[in-house]
Amino acid sequence: MSPFPCAGCGQQARGRLAAIYSAWYLADGSRTAWKQRLCAPCVMQRLRQLLLHAQDSTSAVTSCPACGIESSQDLDPIYMTLYLPKQESREYALTTDATCAARLRLLLQDGAQRLPDRNGGSGGGFNRGADDDPFAGVLA
Repeated sequence: MSPFPCAGCGQQARGRLAAIYSAWYLADGSRTAWKQRLCAPCVMQRLRQLLLHAQDSTSAVTSCPACGIESSQDLDPIYMTLYLPKQESREYALTTDATCAARLRLLLQDGAQRLPDRNGGSGGGFNRGADDDPFAGVLA
C-alpha cells in the first residue's frame, strides 16, 4: 500500500504510485515546477491520450499533442518526466499551444506539490541554452 494518496482519486493505492514531475516558464520568465503522485488508473485517465500523441513520430514537431493544431505561433511548452513503477523514466517536451497548456497545467497542479525554485529566487528567465536540461536539479 502506498503511503501517499493518489492526487487524482484520493485513494490509497496498492503498490507504488506514478510520480509526475512537470515544469514550465511563466510569462515573466520565471520557472515553476510541480510533483504529482497518481495511481495507474488516474495516469491512464488523465495523461494516456496526451502522451501517446506526444510520442507520435508522424506528427509535426510543433503540433500540439492535446489538440493536434500547429502550435509554433502560440507555443507554450510544458516539460514533464514520468516515473511509472518498475519502469524507466520517460521525458516529454510537450509542444502545447497556450490554450491547451493552461488546461494541462491546471491538471498537473491538481493535488500536486510545488517544488522549490531551483534558481534560489534569482528570477530564472529564458537564459538557458538549447542543451540545458529543464529538469536538472528538480529530481535530485
